[in-house]
Amino acid sequence: MKKRMVMALLALLCICACLFAFAACKDEETPPADNAHTHAYATTWSSDSENHWHACTGSGCDGKSDFAAHAYDNDADATCHVCGYERTVVPTVKTYTITFVTNGGSPVAQIEAEAGDEITVPAAPTKSGERFLGWYESTDGGVTLDDTAFVFSYMPGKNVTLYAKWQDAVIGSWQTYQIVLPAETEGDPETVYNLGDTCNFPVNNTTLAQNTYQLTVSDTNITLAMLGGALNGSGTYTKTDGVYKADIAVAYGSGTETFKTQTTYDAAHDRLLCNIVYYEDETTTLYYTLILTRVPDEA
Repeated sequence: MKKRMVMALLALLCICACLFAFAACKDEETPPADNAHTHAYATTWSSDSENHWHACTGSGCDGKSDFAAHAYDNDADATCHVCGYERTVVPTVKTYTITFVTNGGSPVAQIEAEAGDEITVPAAPTKSGERFLGWYESTDGGVTLDDTAFVFSYMPGKNVTLYAKWQDAVIGSWQTYQIVLPAETEGDPETVYNLGDTCNFPVNNTTLAQNTYQLTVSDTNITLAMLGGALNGSGTYTKTDGVYKADIAVAYGSGTETFKTQTTYDAAHDRLLCNIVYYEDETTTLYYTLILTRVPDEA
């Protein structure tokens, strides 16, 4: 009995010794914390079009350190200020606009271009009974226009608003184009005198020339010069429904003759139609019609 107990005790001691030895072996296989596995990374940057990083240098290691998006100072900056990556930057195209305010005239499309681009003057707007004088800048929204017209050559480096300048179409200097006499009898044709023809206006045997009749129209007056300025007169006009009426007294030797005129504007041809009329019993009878064209320097 005692012998069996001794044998059992020895067996238990052997088991404990084995367990202790196994535990000690496991402890030797686990490296201490100070010897933990680490990766090495390159000191130079790797990059793609969007990001940069430091790449792992170990064999088969695809780790990345300091991974981040490229950093630029602004949209125009081409170089990442962290890794030096160079990107392609498409320059921003800056365009400017010229806007046209026609002041009651037909519309004009705006011009849009880059600063320094060549630009050309657009087709002139039209306005009934008015003559277009050009495009002008203004510092007060068009109330007061600059003294000089805008020059269309190159696009300025700013947005510009231009205002149309208009003038009553009849204002200016005009010269003879034709004389037209009404038909003497209803149904007969008119009599038309062209430049170079001989007529009896304003005196007999006159060869019709551009300076036979000349009209100068201002804001208030019509001045009539005949035969190259040998005969002159002026009168204040009134304007009613597009008709400019003026009585013009012209000196003839020791006397005067009053030319009663009714002038209208032919917009289609840029001409004046000046009716020379006389009155009988408060009725108006057409004597003849002067057709005048604008003096070329003002055309």
